[in-house]
Amino acid sequence: MKIAIDIMSGDFAPNENILGVKKYLNNSKSNNSKVVLIGDKSVLLKNENLIQKHKNRYTFHYSSQLVLDDDRPSRLIKTKPDSSIIKGLTLLKRKEVD
Repeated sequence: MKIAIDIMSGDFAPNENILGVKKYLNNSKSNNSKVVLIGDKSVLLKNENLIQKHKNRYTFHYSSQLVLDDDRPSRLIKTKPDSSIIKGLTLLKRKEVD
C-alpha cells in the first residue's frame, strides 16, 4: 500500500505531520507500506533526518504553491495546480498511491 501524506495541511503542519509519519514508519505493523510525502521541497529536505532510517519506505513529491485560508476550494485545480493537495489528488487519480 502506498499512502500519500500532504504535510503542508492541518494543525501544526508540517512538523506534526512529519512526526506522525515517523511514528507510523517505526510501527512494525506498517512494514508492507510506503509513504509519499507531498509538500514544499525545503521543508521536506529540512525534516528528512526524522525519517531517514526508513529511506527505502518513503518518497517525496514536491509542491511549490500553498493553499491559503482565502483560497476558494472550487478553484484550486485552476489557481493552485502545484499545491500539495492537488498533487496528492493527482497521484490518487493516476493510481500512483492508494
